[in-house]
Amino acid sequence: MPKQRITGELLLDAAFELVRADGYERLSVQRVAAAAGCSVQPVYSYFKNMEALREDLFLRADAFYRSFVAAQLEEDPSFRARGWAQVLFARQEPQLFRLLFLSDLRRHRDLAALYRERADPAAARAAAAQTGLPPAAARRLHLQMLVYTQGLCSMLVSGAVEISDQEARRMMDDAFAALCAQAVPMEETR
Repeated sequence: MPKQRITGELLLDAAFELVRADGYERLSVQRVAAAAGCSVQPVYSYFKNMEALREDLFLRADAFYRSFVAAQLEEDPSFRARGWAQVLFARQEPQLFRLLFLSDLRRHRDLAALYRERADPAAARAAAAQTGLPPAAARRLHLQMLVYTQGLCSMLVSGAVEISDQEARRMMDDAFAALCAQAVPMEETR
C-alpha cells in the first residue's frame, strides 16, 4: 500500500475532526500528527506554530458554521430562523460551538466589536425587512437576539440546563417578540 501524502489540508482536516470529537482544549500537535498518521515534523512544516494551526482551524470551523446556517436558511430564510440555526448548531456540534463562541481565540473589546467581526450583515437586513424597523434599530435587535441566543446555546452546550427544542423555540419567540416591541421607534408608540 502506497504511503499517504501528508498535506496541510490533510493535517487541518485531522485537527478539525479531533476538535469536533474531543474539543479544542485537547488539541495538540502530537494528536494531530497521530490522527494524520505522521510524525509532528509535517505539522510544523505546514504550520509555523500551534497558533497558526489554531487560526486556520478557527477559520475552517467558522466556514463550517456559516455553511451550516446557510443550509438551515434555505428552508426558512426569515430573521427568526437564524437564531434557531445557531441553537441547532450548538446541539449538533457542541465542540465546534465552544471553539467558535466560547474559546479565547477571539477576544473583543465590547459588543460592538464582536458584532462587527462576527455578525452577518444580511441578518440585520432580514430583521429590517421582517419587522419594518429602520436599519439602526434592526441592527440593535439583531445584536440583542445574538446575545440572547448565545446565552441559551451556552447553557445547552455546557449541560447547565436541559431544554426541549419546543421549549427553546418558545423562549426564542418570546424574546424576539419582547425585543421587537421594545425596538419600535418612540414616534410609533405615541
